[in-house]
Amino acid sequence: MLAPEVIILPLQFMVTGHPAWQSGQPGQVGNQAALTVEPVPGSWLVTFLIGYAWHDRVILGHNRRMSTAKPYLSETEAPTRAEVDTLPGLTLLEFGTDWCGHCRAAQPALTEVLPKHPQWRHIKVEDGPGQALGRSYRIKLWPTLVLLRDGQEVARLVRPTQATDISAALNLA
Repeated sequence: MLAPEVIILPLQFMVTGHPAWQSGQPGQVGNQAALTVEPVPGSWLVTFLIGYAWHDRVILGHNRRMSTAKPYLSETEAPTRAEVDTLPGLTLLEFGTDWCGHCRAAQPALTEVLPKHPQWRHIKVEDGPGQALGRSYRIKLWPTLVLLRDGQEVARLVRPTQATDISAALNLA
């Protein structure tokens, strides 16, 4: 593993996918920002130092858009809480983001399990501060899987990584 490198950047820079810059506009963060860049196969792990505190860790990948996993629905694309409450049958709500490392780590397990449970409707919802649907379910960590039967929550998994855990929850609900 290569050692992290510290880079001092000018005041203005942009990281797409970071919640503070979801609009795609450059972020104004102060007089200067330092970040460490750690090479990871196929991506870069970046930690921002803004002022005197480490601000966030973001994984930047050169081939992120090439994923075959279905994307998270934005707030405008996602159903409202009222719509979710009226969904018939079995629904799996997955709250997370494309740039979240824990969310990415859960994808292989979900990809393995969901084809074996075709009765489950799978809705991926992009979550973040102020997102109404995530707040209505009191989502605190990503990914969170909320299992619903006829719009009512019957189970919840927080940061699942094992296909067996996901499968067991789907079978019990």
